[in-house]
Amino acid sequence: MHRSANLSLVLIAAAHFLIYVMDFDHRVGEEKKAHVSRLVGMMNLQNLLDEIEKCDVVCANCHRIRTYERNQRFSGMV
Repeated sequence: MHRSANLSLVLIAAAHFLIYVMDFDHRVGEEKKAHVSRLVGMMNLQNLLDEIEKCDVVCANCHRIRTYERNQRFSGMV
């Protein structure tokens, strides 16, 4: 997803949820180097932006649900 499109999603989500309940959720198939929150201050800005590019911005509850469903699917339980 293009950075400006991802920023637009953040702004739309922020209109519905408080920004501090939002998470970066890595999309299926994207190579995850690290959690975005852990990269802040550890890597240069370009690397951080590249990692954010691999993510959807979702509320914390949706992030947990998506992660659970992915794990169930990959484990063969669903």
